[in-house]
This record gives sequence, C-alpha cells and structure tokens, in this order.
Amino acid sequence: MSRLLKNKRAEREFWAADTWPSYIIFGIIINIVFILFLLGLNSIAEAETGISGNLEEFTISSGFLFSKDCFLYNPDNEAARAYKLDFNKFNANNLNNCVQSRQAFRLTLKFDEGESSIKTINWKEDKEVKRRESPKQVVVFKDNKLIKAKLIIELQ
Repeated sequence: MSRLLKNKRAEREFWAADTWPSYIIFGIIINIVFILFLLGLNSIAEAETGISGNLEEFTISSGFLFSKDCFLYNPDNEAARAYKLDFNKFNANNLNNCVQSRQAFRLTLKFDEGESSIKTINWKEDKEVKRRESPKQVVVFKDNKLIKAKLIIELQ
C-alpha cells in the first residue's frame, strides 16, 4: 500500500476521494433548491385554486355567478355567460330557491346610481358578518340594457 501512495500514477487514480465532500455539499444544495421549488409551486397552485375558507361556501357563492338557476342572464336559452346577471331574477325568493344550505347570505349589487341588496331567510341583522368576499365585477341586464356593477357576497 505504501508503494501505491508513493507512486505518481497511484495519486492520479485516488482523485475521487478528494472530491467526495464537494459532491456531498452539491447534493445537499440541489435537494434544498428542489424542495424550495416544490414549496413555491405548491403555494402558487394553492393561490390559483381560489378556494378561500370552506368548500361549501365557495361552491354556493360560485353558483350565484355561474348557475342558470340563480341569477344568470339567459335570454331565449342561449349560451349563458358567467358574471352576466339578470336584475329581474335578483330577488330574495330566487336567492332562497338557489341556496340549499344552512349558511346565511346577503348579496349586494352596487351600481353607479345606487345599490340593491337581498338576503336569505336565515340572515339575522343583529348577527355579525362572518366573511365578506371581495367585490366581483359583473354585468347586469336591467331596464333592457347592460350595466356594469359590483356584486358583494357576505356570509354569516
């Protein structure tokens, strides 16, 4: 063995032993970068799904904007467009038929010239609002014309 270490050719053949610490450090850094990448990807995917809070609340509040049974403007059964609401359907009776939940909702449409609010039967004025979603830009068919408005959904 001592003869191997004294030989110059043997020194060139044992080079891998000197590089192991750098390979280990490189492997650790690559793993840390990969884990940070996965964490970043996870947070982006979570933000893109847009479900804040409870899934039942999200499904119901999405139904206000996407369901033909709620407030969606759909003349002559043409293809309905999301975020296009019919003001004639925007009433408490239609809201209560649309929502099949114990959750209490209040919806407010804000126009340039005013606002209109409706609420479910179980909405209590003296109880605090649990969550207020950010206003959604919608188009409302009112008085035979399309008007831009903001829809505010509140939950109790």
